[in-house]
Formats: sequence, C-alpha cells, structure tokens
Amino acid sequence: MFSNSQITKIEEHLFIGTRVASEDCQTIMQHGIGATVTLLALPRPFWEATLPKTLETLIPNDARLYIQCQDEASFDFLSHFDEICDFIEKHTKTPEMTEEILDATERLAPGKFDERLLKPKNVLVHCQMGISRSTTAVIAYLMKKRRQSYLTVYQDVKSLRIQSEPRWAFVHQLRLWEKLDYELYKDGKKKEEYVKYLELHAQLCQGLEQGLKDGAIIKIDENWCRPLLECEAGASDTTPKEAA
Repeated sequence: MFSNSQITKIEEHLFIGTRVASEDCQTIMQHGIGATVTLLALPRPFWEATLPKTLETLIPNDARLYIQCQDEASFDFLSHFDEICDFIEKHTKTPEMTEEILDATERLAPGKFDERLLKPKNVLVHCQMGISRSTTAVIAYLMKKRRQSYLTVYQDVKSLRIQSEPRWAFVHQLRLWEKLDYELYKDGKKKEEYVKYLELHAQLCQGLEQGLKDGAIIKIDENWCRPLLECEAGASDTTPKEAA
C-alpha cells in the first residue's frame, strides 16, 4: 500500500491521490475505492490503454469520470465543477433501493443480491501527482457540499494533504465558484458572472494563441471580471503539463 503522499483520505468516502496510486490494484482494494475521478492531459483512449486489466473488475466503466484536464492557467476548470460534484455526490451517498427494484432483482437472480450495492462507494479523485488538479476538484465539491468558503475548505484539505496546492488560476475559479453560490445556472440560464467569466476565458485563450504566453503572467482582479496582462521579463509558467 502506498504512503500518504500517494493517496490521502480527506473525509469519509473521499480520497485524493496520484495517477500511480489510481492504477495500483492493491491500493484500490486496500482503501475500498469503488469510483474514480481522473484529471489528466491525455485523451481518454490513451489513458485507458495503460490501465491494468484487473482494474476493470474493481472499478467498472460507469464508476469512472474522466476529464481531459491540463494543469495550465488557460484550462476552464469552472465549467466542469457541476459534473464533478454530481459524480462524487452520486457515488459517496447511500444508493436508494426501492422494494420494486429489489423484487425485480430477486426475480432475475434469486438469492444473489449483493448488499454491497446498498453501500456508498469510496471515491478517489486523482491527477498526475495529486497536487493541483485533484485538489481543485475536491475543494470545489466540498465547498458546495458544506456551503463553505474557498479559504476554509482549502485549509482543511491542506491540513490533511500538505502537498495540496491548486494552481493560482484554479484558485480564481474556485473563488468565483464561491461567489456564484456553487451554481453556474439560475432558472435554466447561465448566471451573469459565469457569462462574463466565459467571455474572459475566451479572450485569455485567444491571447495565448497569439503568443502572449511567453514571459506573461495573467491575473484577474477581485471583481473576477477584468483580466490584467502583465508582461514581466523572465516570468513564465514553467510547471510541467503533467506535474500536478
């Protein structure tokens, strides 16, 4: 079993870990992991091709959420928060089993109903190193679940997993998540602040495509509505794409 640096329990049924831990069958069994959230830069088919065959029997495909996610300032993490939160919530809560479903199950497979189906799963959220992307996803989920601020949840997670450190751009998105009251839509429409964010994100990506990335630090002010581009000699984002 891996050390705390590879996989860390954050709360009941919720873990943060590394890619190595997520692909180690012994670790998966030791911690009772039944579902995973994977955040990697690789396209899903390339990732799936590297998985041990025995892992498929431990975690079925419908218990895996895969988001192709770069650990870069330009990645729109915010737009995935709802999907991540819904997935974690679905798998960490006790499944509802009605009498009708139980009766149908008994008719199809008499005497073979597995009571484990009624128990919540342990969910492992992982990226490459369990530092930035996985921490961002877990913080977003806990903020919504607990109705707590970014800073409060960050401090809680950090106290349990010392290497947890969301990229600064992801921190801005988490703070906006808080300002949006953990909901991107209202009455079926995108909230105004979310629309503004999407517009700014498009501008940011366009700027990076035009070659503004080198020697540039992109900041967002406290209103979350105005990007500031400061070019500083020698200041660049040097974190490897799969470093966290």
